[in-house]
Amino acid sequence: MPLKTSRVIMLLVFSSIFSIVATTATTYPDAQETFSNASVSALTWSEDATRLIVARYDASIAIFDPVSGQEVGSYNEHDAVVREIALHPDGQQIATGDDAGVISIWNIETNETVSVIQAAPLDFPRPITTLGWFNEASLIITSVADTNALVVYDVSSGERANVIRIGSEDFTTITSLAVHPDDTTLVAASSVEGVYLWRLESDQALNFSDDLDLQATREIDWRDDGAFLAVGNLYGDVTIFDVGTESLDYQFAATEEPIFSIQWSPSGENLLITDEAAVYEWNVSTRASAQTFSPPFDYPKASYSPFGGRIAIGGRSSSELGNAEAPSTELQRFNNGFAVIIPVVSNRAALENSETLCAAAASDATVFDTLATDDLLDYINQVEALADDGQIAPGCAADLIAVAQAILAEE
Repeated sequence: MPLKTSRVIMLLVFSSIFSIVATTATTYPDAQETFSNASVSALTWSEDATRLIVARYDASIAIFDPVSGQEVGSYNEHDAVVREIALHPDGQQIATGDDAGVISIWNIETNETVSVIQAAPLDFPRPITTLGWFNEASLIITSVADTNALVVYDVSSGERANVIRIGSEDFTTITSLAVHPDDTTLVAASSVEGVYLWRLESDQALNFSDDLDLQATREIDWRDDGAFLAVGNLYGDVTIFDVGTESLDYQFAATEEPIFSIQWSPSGENLLITDEAAVYEWNVSTRASAQTFSPPFDYPKASYSPFGGRIAIGGRSSSELGNAEAPSTELQRFNNGFAVIIPVVSNRAALENSETLCAAAASDATVFDTLATDDLLDYINQVEALADDGQIAPGCAADLIAVAQAILAEE
């Protein structure tokens, strides 16, 4: 679908109203579209940013066009809630792990199952807590609740290839897993055992958190260049670890609540952090909060688009969590599903970052040299024309336009 300047650019929301509270005092337009029928348990973007994969609490998975808001595909082979999603490096396959310990590998274009791995015993089902592709996608790394083991599966055979023990406590749940960009190193985190590093070549798990005050760890993520590791803990603190010097870069308090997820922006300049009620975008270079989103749902999941211009957020309603207090009339209007797409913090630097990421992925990067940001309305028109002509990829164009329009809204 061609992008049109005349269209009122709204937040694409899986609910009828969404209000954002930002540290910059910016209020984005209310959204009008509803296109989800269950609360969101996990979400991620396709590699080209043209699809949003949304797992829901009814065990279904929907694939949405994030520009039109239309559902363009679905996967309904899980019998339990999916909480872990890992996109294959080729962008065509995806692995999804559910609360019964089942991992499905399937094609996001055809929505057909490629293979199924039963990671937890059938007579003792337990949730998948981490999931990732490894070693040129020949291996799947995963863990299930109440075990201190990362289990490695051979993708081609579905057979168990290795077991990596994290610490000595047998019933410690591994809460987070991050594969290094070199594809031969990973880190895993547990709130009891801390942070462990495992290398494919040595087949050893090393605890490097003892001397670095990285205990009570909940979530971890590598920066795209592999130079820094971000670590979020149960107390709301974030630690930036410099891998090259093997030292702490700095620490800060992102929230007063346990951190539920943490993700580097594709540019490496920001961190996206969630707790049980809010989403925070934190600028690493200035060491200050860039903006905060307070959605009308709980336990938000958040994900940067591959070109860094948009953030997808999904969550679950308070009423579905069994709160003693009855939800407000406004909150009840969200009970049929929650997810939203919003622009990143709106400034020229963010626009330049998205352009750089788009150029790196483009077959002809010189097309971006023709864009001028002095007049943002003209800039949007240029991006639309180049997208219609096939010179800028649709997902890239959507990110650039989202950021440009957010800047315009504030100027």
